[in-house]
Amino acid sequence: MREKASLELEKQFKQLSREVQQVKDVIKGKAETDNRINEIYKGTMILYSNLIDNPDFMFIGINPGAGYYNETNNIEKRIDFRPINEFEYVTSEGENWDYSLAKETRDVFKKSKYYNKFSRSVKTNVIFTSTHNIVDYEKLYSLLIEEYEINMYQYAKKWIIELIGMVKPKVIICEGAKAFNFLSEWYSIQFSWVNNIAKGTLVDGITFIAYKRNHSHILNREGLLTRINSLRL
Repeated sequence: MREKASLELEKQFKQLSREVQQVKDVIKGKAETDNRINEIYKGTMILYSNLIDNPDFMFIGINPGAGYYNETNNIEKRIDFRPINEFEYVTSEGENWDYSLAKETRDVFKKSKYYNKFSRSVKTNVIFTSTHNIVDYEKLYSLLIEEYEINMYQYAKKWIIELIGMVKPKVIICEGAKAFNFLSEWYSIQFSWVNNIAKGTLVDGITFIAYKRNHSHILNREGLLTRINSLRL
């Protein structure tokens, strides 16, 4: 049975969703008249999991890929941004749409002492806007700010800080250096990479573990496993 978020968390998330929807509607409107945007923009997504208060783990990637759009040619994956019933890395196991990062993350946690907490995770991205890749997102960002004065990085910063603040995870797993570079800048974090892994405190006692990756492949899975096992939850 799906765990229900507290009324306060649901209220805060609905407010965030309304703001994201407003900006999404503006981008869709621009895409209807600007083919350059129409070719790059593939939708907007907030969560790839249930919405849970104080989860042990919150996974944060860089931005949504275009997988759903490629399958359906439809940018409206979940129109009202409702959370899904279960963490996507759990439900994808054994499915034909399973992907490398989900598989590798599951494998690491299955070897860890915290696999029993894995399914109760929240998954999102630093940037909610979907493109084929981060290079396309940078093109989209440039078009929106130069042509229409829409600063998507400012929205991304505001939204992810608000989402982290309302969810209040114990640990954030930052999926890649690009995603972590944004968070480290926005939270003014001093850190160092050791064998492609970084660990420290993000804000308000929230621990972060960040790892570097090559596309969808974690560069140091054993190192990530060691850092996860060193946690005291």
